[in-house]
Amino acid sequence: MRLTCAILLAGLLTAAALAPATSRAASGCNHVAAPGGSDKAAGTEGAPWATFKHLADATRPGETGCLRAGTYDEDVKVKGAGSPGARITIQSYPGEWARLLGRLQVDDTAAWITFRYLTLDGSGAPQDGGGPELLPSPTVHGDDIAFIADEVTNRHTAICYAVGNESYGRAYRLEVRQNRIHDCGRLPPTNHEHGIYLHSPGGAQVTDNWIHDNADTGLNLYPDADGHYFARNVLYANGDNLSFAGSGSSGSCSSSDDNLVERNVMSHPRVRSNVTSWTPCGHEGTGNVLRENCIWPPTFEGHGFSLVNNLYVAPAYVNAAAKDFRIVQGTPCAPLLDNPDVPGTEALPVPGMWGAGLGPGSFTTPAN
Repeated sequence: MRLTCAILLAGLLTAAALAPATSRAASGCNHVAAPGGSDKAAGTEGAPWATFKHLADATRPGETGCLRAGTYDEDVKVKGAGSPGARITIQSYPGEWARLLGRLQVDDTAAWITFRYLTLDGSGAPQDGGGPELLPSPTVHGDDIAFIADEVTNRHTAICYAVGNESYGRAYRLEVRQNRIHDCGRLPPTNHEHGIYLHSPGGAQVTDNWIHDNADTGLNLYPDADGHYFARNVLYANGDNLSFAGSGSSGSCSSSDDNLVERNVMSHPRVRSNVTSWTPCGHEGTGNVLRENCIWPPTFEGHGFSLVNNLYVAPAYVNAAAKDFRIVQGTPCAPLLDNPDVPGTEALPVPGMWGAGLGPGSFTTPAN
């Protein structure tokens, strides 16, 4: 009898260990935070937590943590790790939209985390030491991190995405997809504060984003950003739109190499050329290829990249003044951004977030 009870108890303990830590509500959320909640509550829809940080800390592999609509005024450092088959997901509650006002840091210990359907507003981040600029946000040092269908800005106060660093974590296999990344970097431009700043090698995939109106470079690779992939993005009215850069001196030169840039639309840089490359030691990079992009005007500086089958015409945006960077169908640049076969180009859950309820992966509109 004692043996039977022991076996039964062991079986119950094993089943409990294998069961999900929390049940998933009809909304798809395992945990919920909301303005006015309490971090001492249960973290359910009826008794939500209060903070972005507590939600991120408590959400486990395979779970989804949801933020109810509102502003979360806090700095958040994320350290948790999911796994390839069980990502951690932090997102807005379905049908709502949440805003983080502060700095988001993804630590080197973090992995397999997705942030989606959020506004990440770094204008509430702390100052960078004694300088007037703020610390960058999001700052990413963990691996296999994804940002999908987010709005990222800091209202002209700092760098937005700061990705990878040899001292803090290289951030391998980052995914940045379907985001609107805008108004990053102080004005007047300093040439140091960018929309996306890729620092290191790491195989990032930056696809189907709108990257616009950033003070300095829209997409900056410096000083050793190797092996990244950029496709189907719109880069508009940044200081310069794309830059390959390096550092060092003669004999110890570092450059950004072996990056593929294809089927993007890059236009109307405000300060410098459309595409640039530079290092202080003369070696500007090798293996950087721009192919089948729409580039206007065709202005280039440096020699650290090759140009293959690009189209040099002005894009026909639906309404650039209103920040609607869809391309009118039937115009020369439109086929570059059509992307019906790529997962994740569905409309965002909040109609009107991008205008007309379309995700930034849905770049074209019926012909006029």
